[in-house]
Formats: sequence, structure tokens, C-alpha cells
Amino acid sequence: MHRHGRARKDGRNDGPAGKVAATPAADLDLGESSVAWALAVLMLVLGVAPTFWLNTIGAGAKPPVAVSTPAPVAISFAPEVKR
Repeated sequence: MHRHGRARKDGRNDGPAGKVAATPAADLDLGESSVAWALAVLMLVLGVAPTFWLNTIGAGAKPPVAVSTPAPVAISFAPEVKR
């Protein structure tokens, strides 16, 4: 591949070919990269072996315990009818 810049039709020069592609931008610093990798590993583990955490969730999810309450009292808001 030819590494020299080439002139465009409008007269501008593109610069050295491949210079921009050869130097990737630094998107993430060390802390952000380590958090991203940790989350990726966690998602992989949760996806490969879901039974471990699904069983843990299932063991903790139980129906609520019935609480004994006094019998309800019938309340009527209808007016009394006189006979």
C-alpha cells in the first residue's frame, strides 16, 4: 500500500494514508476499562450459569404470611326505611 498522501480533486491533501487509522483514540481510561471488563465478565457468568442466582432468588421469594384479622363488620350506608 502506498503511504504517501494523495491530492483530491478539490486540491486539498488527505495527508499520510493510514495515519489516522493506525492510531486508535483513547476512549476509556484504566478505571473505566476495568469497570467495563468486570461488568462484561459478570454478565457472561450470569448468562452461562443462571441456575445459581435464579435458585437464590427463588429461595428468597415466598408468598406473604397470612395475618389473622378480626371478622369484617357489615356497614351499610343506605337510609333506614320506616314501616
